[in-house]
Amino acid sequence: ETVRERGRAAPFRWMEPTFGTLALGNRRPVEVAVIPLPAAERTLCLVRDRRRSPTGALRTLEAAVGSIREAETVPDVGRAVAEAAVDLAGGDVACLYRLEERALRPVGVAGRDSRASGLPAVDRAAIPDDVVRDGGGATTRDARALEPFLEAADLRAEQVFTVSVGTTVLVATTMEPMGFDPIDPGPIESLVEIGALALDERDAAAQLRGCRSDRTSLEATLDRLERLGTIERDLLEASDREAVYRRLCRGITSLEFAEGSNEFAWIDVSENVRERVDPKAVAGDADVRPDPLVIPRPPSAERASAPESVRIDDLTEAPDEPWRERALEQGIRSVLSVPLRSESFRYGTLTVYSTEPGAFDEPTRRGIERLGDVGGAVVGAIETRRALRGEAVTELEFVLREPDPLATIAHRIGHPLTVRSVVPRSAGDETAFVTVPDDSLPSVDSFAELEGIKSVRTAGTIGGDRLLELVVDEPSVVVTVAEHGGVVRSLTPTDDRTRLVLELSGSADVRAFVDALERGWDLELLARRQREQSPENALALDSALRERLSERQRQTLEAAYYAGFFEWPRESTGEAVADSLGISQPTFSRHVRAAQATLLSVLFEEFDGLE
Repeated sequence: ETVRERGRAAPFRWMEPTFGTLALGNRRPVEVAVIPLPAAERTLCLVRDRRRSPTGALRTLEAAVGSIREAETVPDVGRAVAEAAVDLAGGDVACLYRLEERALRPVGVAGRDSRASGLPAVDRAAIPDDVVRDGGGATTRDARALEPFLEAADLRAEQVFTVSVGTTVLVATTMEPMGFDPIDPGPIESLVEIGALALDERDAAAQLRGCRSDRTSLEATLDRLERLGTIERDLLEASDREAVYRRLCRGITSLEFAEGSNEFAWIDVSENVRERVDPKAVAGDADVRPDPLVIPRPPSAERASAPESVRIDDLTEAPDEPWRERALEQGIRSVLSVPLRSESFRYGTLTVYSTEPGAFDEPTRRGIERLGDVGGAVVGAIETRRALRGEAVTELEFVLREPDPLATIAHRIGHPLTVRSVVPRSAGDETAFVTVPDDSLPSVDSFAELEGIKSVRTAGTIGGDRLLELVVDEPSVVVTVAEHGGVVRSLTPTDDRTRLVLELSGSADVRAFVDALERGWDLELLARRQREQSPENALALDSALRERLSERQRQTLEAAYYAGFFEWPRESTGEAVADSLGISQPTFSRHVRAAQATLLSVLFEEFDGLE
């Protein structure tokens, strides 16, 4: 009816288009120019796709800009650009890609093809350089020129239309051989430029959000590290073991991590497996704190010698055991148990509970393990100081049931081996000074062939016994005892075993010491005896020297003494002693002179000389 009405109108209106929607196909918007023909009342109609007209293109761009402005994500922007490209260019499929280092990755797809969704990324090698060249402009190509790309992108086409702006590439395809020939590239180029800017803005916004998130995370990490440092300093200032335990539990429960806070912490020092425990120290929220007498024993405590921490992220998924049921009743959802240790000594187990599942993530676990290590080291240092001030010693007698380098020598000569000193070498070996009855000693050269003995030499005599200097390059029970504050006095061969006698400070934790030895060696405690230590002045002198002498000075002085360096005539040269310590002779001389000066200063200035 509209066409007939326009045909009867004045001639000057015949070329004015009328607008409508095509009733066939996909009902695209069109504009129609009507020209009456003189013959048989016929009318010529020129139908034009309105989307490709200047006015239609402008409206499509306006709508696309509105959609892009409202888009919150990169896929939303890509979809808006692709949909507008289909309207402007026609065709079957339009896909917006982002150029990455090794691939073109789709960010938005639209079209009439049912496969116009979920297109794969395409390897960069399948794309001709001129397709992705920035500023290359719009180009229409025969599909054969882009066959590798089309195959990789899972697209079918007779003609391909491309536009590249920066790292943004638009690809439109059509199955019509000349589908893109009458296309006006200007509006589509403008569309891709707008889309590229929008994608860059979204990328920048995402990076900004990431930076803010990283900054927040970094600030939280710095706060956590500062708090950990405060707790560590608090632990280092503790004067006794109980204070360390209290401060450690209090500090742990004050920490806040990504998944929440630690509601309850306690320390158990018992060594035997019991169903319920009585903690040495507890701290935490009173609302979730269990009764200390009925605290469920965590899995790590089932084996007190476990060297590593144990974490349970969700108790509801843990094995069904009695302790788990009690913990769930008390609102506990996740557990972390950390050993408190120093070297091979274990001073208890720190257990932390949280009412949140998964509360102990990696940063939390590492932070608590760090505090556990510091707490164990502080307790070890406190025990060492107590040992220096002690007035009694504990004598322990063991039977050793496995080979040991020094025990092998005792069995070789068939006599007890008296250990005078054990001095660490810079190379990681240990130098042991031992005495044996002089009349029982075969050639010392044969000892160097024994496993674990790197070298051996005679260093003189003490009280009629031969003094030997042994460099031990394999684990020895004598070295293990020395590392943990004990002193081995003798090794006596007994059948195929060795009787080991050692001394330990009377105030030391004998149970922890014995457990540490039993974890590393196959031995059994036979006897435990207490006896008085040296006089008070001697203890004070020992304490003063240990405080004033450096570890290297003390080791050098001790090695020189037992090697006979101070005898006249000398039984060992400075070069020989230096070699036994794995240091140079000038370094040995410097340590000896400094140690002698310190020794004489303490003796004459602090203890009134030899009175």
